[in-house]
Amino acid sequence: MFRLACAPVLLACAAAFMTAQQVMAAPGPPPARYFVSEGGYRNPLLAPDGKHLAVFTALQDGWSMVETVAIIRVHDMKMISAIKMDRFEVPAQLWWVSNSRLVISKARDFGDNERPTPTGELVTANLDGSAQSYLYGYFRREGRDLGFGTVAGLPTVRNNHFYLAETGVNGARSSVYDVDSISGKRTLLLRLDAPGLSILLDHQERPRFASGVSDDGMISFLKYELSEKKWVGDANTTAEDSFIPQAFSADDTALYALAHSKGAPASLVRQILASGELSVVASDPEASVALVSAGRDSTEVFGWTTRLGIPVLHYLDPGAPLAQLHQRLSTQFPGSQVRLLNASDDGAKVLFHVASDRDPGSYYLYDAASSRADLLFARLEQLDPEQMATRRPISFKARDGLRLHGFLTLPKGGSGRQLPMVLLPHGGPHGLADQWYFDADAQFLASRGYAVLQVNFRGSGGRGEDFIKAGYLTWGGAIQSDLIDGVEWTIAEGIADRRRICAYGISFGAYSAMMVAARAPQLFACAIGYAGVYDLAMMLKYDIDSKDTLKYTMHRRYVGDDAEQLRLNSPVFLAAQIKAPVLLIHGSADDVTPVAQGRAMRAALREAGVDPEYLQVSSEGHGFFLPANQEKVYQTLEAFLAKHIGKPAATK
Repeated sequence: MFRLACAPVLLACAAAFMTAQQVMAAPGPPPARYFVSEGGYRNPLLAPDGKHLAVFTALQDGWSMVETVAIIRVHDMKMISAIKMDRFEVPAQLWWVSNSRLVISKARDFGDNERPTPTGELVTANLDGSAQSYLYGYFRREGRDLGFGTVAGLPTVRNNHFYLAETGVNGARSSVYDVDSISGKRTLLLRLDAPGLSILLDHQERPRFASGVSDDGMISFLKYELSEKKWVGDANTTAEDSFIPQAFSADDTALYALAHSKGAPASLVRQILASGELSVVASDPEASVALVSAGRDSTEVFGWTTRLGIPVLHYLDPGAPLAQLHQRLSTQFPGSQVRLLNASDDGAKVLFHVASDRDPGSYYLYDAASSRADLLFARLEQLDPEQMATRRPISFKARDGLRLHGFLTLPKGGSGRQLPMVLLPHGGPHGLADQWYFDADAQFLASRGYAVLQVNFRGSGGRGEDFIKAGYLTWGGAIQSDLIDGVEWTIAEGIADRRRICAYGISFGAYSAMMVAARAPQLFACAIGYAGVYDLAMMLKYDIDSKDTLKYTMHRRYVGDDAEQLRLNSPVFLAAQIKAPVLLIHGSADDVTPVAQGRAMRAALREAGVDPEYLQVSSEGHGFFLPANQEKVYQTLEAFLAKHIGKPAATK
């Protein structure tokens, strides 16, 4: 529970809130290395007593950097211990289960440009690094766990215990255990005969709701009837029409849930549990609504926002102490977003994060007694936000009349007219979306004088199931039309110079860069693919060979399995239609889109008479991990773009 120690307080003077970057602006654009994270601290979490921080970082281990959970003493910001992950593993999330002990979930890292994939494993350790133990996962000594584990909640009083949610055991069960992180002992609290359920506990630590989505898109929804002491539910709904519990009111009398109706964007609703009375808290015709909580390990919610354009936080109760604190903090950072991370148990110290479209993000610790917030550390601290470009939300109509949204990042200085431009489609593609917050690729390109267009094409997230499914089976069709229509819109608006436009993307974005270059060769002066998929039949075969049935099922849903359609929508078979110069970048250890994809695209282009520039780096995965290699990518991009869409005028 997030609690304030005292009545509302006034902040110290604004000088207490120094901006994260203290670097004097240098002439010319920032060096490429400034856009690359070399270690640094991120994702901090404050201990219950407020004396220590647990943070994610990367530390040197021999010849490589290893992802690590570091423990920092708050009073002098000195690192006192480090808990290192294995190679290609990263900490996904962490929880303080007492003042001196943590539980950490693991993830598999496929590279800098792919979200780490949680493995369902849990480990624990004391803050000094001692008493480490593997609590849940396939490699547990006491007996292999065949399901997926995560932390479902924490006791109100931290006592080294936590609630473990286990899903997918034998493909048929979901369970909740009370786990002692020291002894590893598990006490079964709940078992339901349905796979993949997410269990929601109330503030009294009672399992009350369970929900999940099966591979075929059906929703399981169960609730516990306290008076009858039994679970009841309905598994006959779909993602298009569903009711997904999110959080309880502070007194457990009401439930906040996301309601999906007929594939429309999700609305936020509030249900009185005793009567069943339902009311709509927030809805938007184009964007889904998301709840905002008091922190990563908090069950308290205090606001909501929509997933479109510049985020605006709306308070559930503007007069609540938590909302008032957030308001006071936010006034010190105009143009930025303040996100509460967590607080000490007594509410005396509050950890929060500040970020914007121009600021990569900074972490602060607020002390209620002194009404002071001190800067702890910043991401990409060598970058000066004042040198970064503003990200402008845009909207336009696609050729079939569908309203699309996205972002335009324009270089600082100049008229903003007739600019060389880079189309930057996002990866995924389904369910993901470009957001307003700082984007390192967009900012790097803008710092070199390029306009950057990002389109949340059909298939993107944040606008409901219908919008996501509108992208199914349209990888080479409607999705690419959306991107091309976005480019034509910038030309019509006088923003982009038609003769100097390049497409650049990562993963699915790389696929899109090649596809738009093939479909509209007259529009693109160059194309860049980084860790891309270029042969859809090869992608499906790789899923089969790797025995990844879930990924194969998803990819079939996305692209189908008709051989002729796969061929028509694969860039390797359209290479003859690509007339522009091409740059391909791939890691030899990529196991998401294997390097065979990049090599096949290179071979196809050569056969078509276009010899691409090709950068392949050994031991790198799906997006490069080592900072030196990330910097090399940026330098290669800069040289290639300057060569093919004209070196732009120097920015101010």
